[in-house]
Amino acid sequence: MIKKFLRTYIKKNLRYGSYLYRIYLFYNLYIKEKFYLKRKTYSQNREDLFINKFFKKQKKGYYLDIGAFHPLKFSNTQLLYNRGWNGINIDMNPVSIDCFNIVRTRDKNIKAAISNKRINVRVLIDDYFNSTNSLILEHFKKYNPKFSKKKFFYTKTNRVSDFISQNIDFLNIDLEGLDFEVIKDINLKKLKPKLICAEMLNEMDKKKYSSFLKIYNYKLIKQISSNLFFSKI
Repeated sequence: MIKKFLRTYIKKNLRYGSYLYRIYLFYNLYIKEKFYLKRKTYSQNREDLFINKFFKKQKKGYYLDIGAFHPLKFSNTQLLYNRGWNGINIDMNPVSIDCFNIVRTRDKNIKAAISNKRINVRVLIDDYFNSTNSLILEHFKKYNPKFSKKKFFYTKTNRVSDFISQNIDFLNIDLEGLDFEVIKDINLKKLKPKLICAEMLNEMDKKKYSSFLKIYNYKLIKQISSNLFFSKI
């Protein structure tokens, strides 16, 4: 109990960029998440096993992970990285990108808040190691009811097109409430992902995704928990 309290206290009170902060990152990656041990799965609900099977005949590939959160915990791309793939990881959380830069050296890791337009926004933070941080107040409140006591910072959003124009094999998107708006803003004819994974918040989202992606010849082939998988027809 004392160790758990100390870990929680240190994590909540870390000063970004400090010496203690840098130590904690290595603790998180190498002690807590055990980066040096290869796992069968890294995803929250074993989604990466399906992704890996989908690309089983493709030894090398390129992914775009938007709202990447963490290189190991709940990651849908680490299993591909272990196989020799690489790609781009984007997250608005600077701590997330610092973690990626330590253990995902073949990847391009970008700190950015992604939206379908370029505007100044408030980023709502529970803590820097929480996967429910969001730009959407209602979505954030759903998982963090005591939001008024939480941290936040302001930033300017970017669009996906600001960072990539080449073809990709796998598009993973998890933006805590902004997924559909951003997918509509992506030039799918140019990026041409073979597989898309997007989070749905309700059953209506499934209909919206299916209807929109059908325009680009994608069909729903799998649902795992709240994640929908679409492949090229």
